[in-house]
Amino acid sequence: MSLSLQTFLSSVAEDASATVAPTINTPILTLLKNPVARAIVEKHLPNLVRALDEDYDAADFLGASSLKELSIDDDHVIGFDEGLLLILKRELKSAAAS
Repeated sequence: MSLSLQTFLSSVAEDASATVAPTINTPILTLLKNPVARAIVEKHLPNLVRALDEDYDAADFLGASSLKELSIDDDHVIGFDEGLLLILKRELKSAAAS
């Protein structure tokens, strides 16, 4: 397969994943491509969003992780616990239903 075809298919897949209903299991970088999901995540985890926007290493290290995965390890996102995960889950579900 040619490089241009691979690039095109990758772009189509990325665009499609950004329009799928966001959940706590969606990779964080995919969530941030969705304006509604981004607003929800940014409201509760502004430092995480800022770090992913500004720090390539952070985006590379954490970007494929979901909110659910990030909530398990408090070392990566301080203060992100089960309670906040439930709030994010509820807000993302509500936004997807709208």
